Amino acid sequence: MSKATRERLDSFWELSDELLNTVLFVLIGVEVLALSFDLPYLIAGLVAVPLVLAARWITVMAQVGGFSLVREFSEKTVPSWPRG
Repeated sequence: MSKATRERLDSFWELSDELLNTVLFVLIGVEVLALSFDLPYLIAGLVAVPLVLAARWITVMAQVGGFSLVREFSEKTVPSWPRG
């Protein structure tokens, strides 16, 4: 690919990413308006957020660990990943 083609392709994917993120956050905002804020839902949300963040961290750490066998990552990719 030529440099101009690569730049246009990168621009296309960046624009697609921004548009999809915009749609996602608008849909989340609309859903928040439709929610009822009862105590059980608030407790479930407070429990779910750390669980989802921990699960995401574990999956990213596992993928970086697996791919680090064939590719080198920067030190800040997963901050607490042990370096050998």
